[in-house]
Amino acid sequence: MSSSNITMSSFLQTRSNSSVSSVRNRVAIPVGIQRSATEGTLHRSTMVPKSSVQRPSVVVERQSAMRTSGMVRTRTDFEFYLNRVYRGHQERRQMKKENEMAVVIQRRYRRHLSTSEEPKEKTEEDKKKALEERRGKRKDRDRAWKDKKKVEVKKLAEVQVSDQVQHELHCFQDEIVELKWNADQQLEKNFMLDTEPARIILISSKIGKPELLADAVHDKPNVITIAYDFEKDTFEDLIDRMRSKLNEYKEGCRAQSVCLYCQGGPGFLYVVKKKVLTAVKLKKPSEKDQRQFWTSVGNMMSKVDPDNTIVHVMGSNILGSENGQQLFDDISSLMKPNIVTFKSPLELSEEGKAMIDIYFNHEKYKDWKLQRYTKIDNSLINTFKENND
Repeated sequence: MSSSNITMSSFLQTRSNSSVSSVRNRVAIPVGIQRSATEGTLHRSTMVPKSSVQRPSVVVERQSAMRTSGMVRTRTDFEFYLNRVYRGHQERRQMKKENEMAVVIQRRYRRHLSTSEEPKEKTEEDKKKALEERRGKRKDRDRAWKDKKKVEVKKLAEVQVSDQVQHELHCFQDEIVELKWNADQQLEKNFMLDTEPARIILISSKIGKPELLADAVHDKPNVITIAYDFEKDTFEDLIDRMRSKLNEYKEGCRAQSVCLYCQGGPGFLYVVKKKVLTAVKLKKPSEKDQRQFWTSVGNMMSKVDPDNTIVHVMGSNILGSENGQQLFDDISSLMKPNIVTFKSPLELSEEGKAMIDIYFNHEKYKDWKLQRYTKIDNSLINTFKENND
């Protein structure tokens, strides 16, 4: 019994040693990790190649010997665990390398595309579009420090107003203008009590002997004579002189009528140099000074008696064509909301005689008509008249 026990114990010891060696041979333990035979613990040794630890020939011989002796066994769970850990480590390392290489390849490819394409020169239109886009983004961006809640605001250009609303709005504006005009009329009536309305006559130096015509004007305080230089004076100069003369007559008063004695013809007026007034030119942007002149004249016209608020044009047959009446209508529309009527009657007609009597002494006016084209000195004519008397 003792001999059998000894043989049995020795058999078990050899089998355990062979199992440990088989585990070491079959399990691919990473290089540098080995188990100590005495202590039974894992420790890290120097990095030695696997081929120097165990040669393949020795492993094959041991495996073949174990097969012949019938000592082959199945792998344990620990062995499978070690294999899985090591294979996962290798797969992760390989995948990491592949990802890094893919990133490098993509970066180099994008760099190649950016350098290979020829840069396109931006035109002014592209620059304007880009600038508008940036401005639009800047306007539409959220401003947390100002508005916590984003409120949608419709632009005025997108809001559509119906025709009926527009018509009502215009009527409402007209009512406001009319109400203001009536208030100004009442104030002017109270202001001009016991005061004759002022009348202004503008005499151009371009007509013949303008000084004689100025002498023919009525010697009345309410008839204001303004003789201007056709070559030098401008529309602004005429407005300033008219305003100052009205303030001299009475501070803040307005004119009941204005007589413009200047050159002209059928459908046009020649008030100042290089400024021909026609219905077509009045609408051009370059004739802003003429439109401003007539608007200012309208503001200086009286509102007390709108039916007799008139601008007389003398010295030209402006109504000799249809364009003359069109010009008068256009100027009247410029003077709104002030109500002003333009007239240019013939001097031989009844209306023309009444117009002359408003501004001129009839006898002196006849003398001027006879002498306007003569080259004789006025002093000689006056002495001749005195001798005959």
